[in-house]
Amino acid sequence: MELIAVFDFDRTLIKKDSMILFFFRYFDLSIKNVPNFCRLSFEILKYFLKIYSQKQFKEKYINLVIDSSGFKDIEALFDDFSKYLLGLVFITAKKKIIEFEKKGYRTILLSASLDLYLEKISTGLGFSELICTRTAHGDNRIVISGLNCYGKNK
Repeated sequence: MELIAVFDFDRTLIKKDSMILFFFRYFDLSIKNVPNFCRLSFEILKYFLKIYSQKQFKEKYINLVIDSSGFKDIEALFDDFSKYLLGLVFITAKKKIIEFEKKGYRTILLSASLDLYLEKISTGLGFSELICTRTAHGDNRIVISGLNCYGKNK
């Protein structure tokens, strides 16, 4: 029988929600971004009114933050974010992952967060496998490919 240890990312390996951290790290709260902030507020309202699915909202949210960030290279942005988040991982969680690996467990990082930053984090922490929300990108736009890895889909 195979032994498996499954870890969530947000509020398990780090204290906060990574998508909220993404906003505070990259959304440029300046006068020039007031229109983006208003659009984002409107998108949040649509989500809470159930006009948007969580998947639709997540795509809009991520793309609005990217638009306001000033980053021209999505990969550079998410590489920076991965490094930032790796620094926030609880030391006790890192030790636990290593402990499970040494005992022969297959370790799985399971999260609704995006592959754009979780792939580097998963590799950096030594996970055997990553199950998360998968994306595709082109023309500086992010699209969730497949289901949002949340709730029943998780």
